[in-house]
Amino acid sequence: MAPRRSWPPAHDAPSAHAPTSGWASTLRDRPFLGFVVLNFGLALLSLAFGLGVPVFLVDTVHLPPWIPGTVLAVNAVLGAVGATPVGAAITGRSRSGGLIVSQAIVGCAFMAVLCCAYVPSAFGVCLALAAVVLVTLGELIQSLIVSPIVNDCATAASRGRYNSLSQMAFSVGDVVTPALMTTLLAHGPAAAWIPMAALALVNMLGIALLTNHLPAMRRRVNQPGPTEADGCE
Repeated sequence: MAPRRSWPPAHDAPSAHAPTSGWASTLRDRPFLGFVVLNFGLALLSLAFGLGVPVFLVDTVHLPPWIPGTVLAVNAVLGAVGATPVGAAITGRSRSGGLIVSQAIVGCAFMAVLCCAYVPSAFGVCLALAAVVLVTLGELIQSLIVSPIVNDCATAASRGRYNSLSQMAFSVGDVVTPALMTTLLAHGPAAAWIPMAALALVNMLGIALLTNHLPAMRRRVNQPGPTEADGCE
């Protein structure tokens, strides 16, 4: 925030370089930049499921045409009604532990999607529905943890910049994911979904490593936040 203007000294006027120095300070926060990269990995998995799975289930697995709409509807409904019970279930748990569990769940969801290609249609439908339940659960856990981590890393003055960087991960994912999934799906089920499950494992490793450097990740879910940033070691 620029200093309050006073009279008469000219050097007390707000500096034209204050916004730049603010962003420079944010971009020097290496542990948080690592969290932004992690957030991109989380976003990529969520976007890959929503964009790639409905197409895969119809075009490759040849499940009934009502399956994509059902998968998306189940995701939307569970996302709307599940936030409160999921939030209650994870309250008091460590944030890093919750994120690791979310990625384990999402990884299992992608393996269920992969298995749809190798089982009879009736089992494929069941696996597809199980996968959407799992990925929605993982997304709910992430949504309840990621934003508090971002806000706890920042001071009141820098919170907007920190949230902008965090959201940038999803913006980049919106651009990258369609081309990525088109390429992977063209090479078959294993080429599409094993990398997604592997990315979930990489995310888990990243969470474990960042926890040692980002105190906000060591806090517990739904605990009152600090008045100032936890900071980064």
